[in-house]
Amino acid sequence: MNLIDEELTREQFAFLGPEIVQRLLAATHRDLDSWGDRLMTGWDTGDQESIRVARHSIRGVCSNFGATRLHEFAQTDMTSAASREAFRALHDATLEAIRRTASLTVQSAT
Repeated sequence: MNLIDEELTREQFAFLGPEIVQRLLAATHRDLDSWGDRLMTGWDTGDQESIRVARHSIRGVCSNFGATRLHEFAQTDMTSAASREAFRALHDATLEAIRRTASLTVQSAT
């Protein structure tokens, strides 16, 4: 299974200039980092509302790129160190897939 829907991701970036693409990639990275951190904090504190909101927000970001695997993983129990490490690894790999696809899209448009 792919980490992202490459066609959907290409559509997101197809008609944008390189500067805008870089800003959107930075915002995506910042958002996923922030919501991932909030999700972990929710697990640490047992705050179910924080977990719910973080999951919802991660789903929103992931939906822009068809990042189903990351979204689904965020729905799992993350009380163990191993699950958190796996989430972070998937998070990083997903962001790299988005960056790579966006870069190729911008290159092919120029």
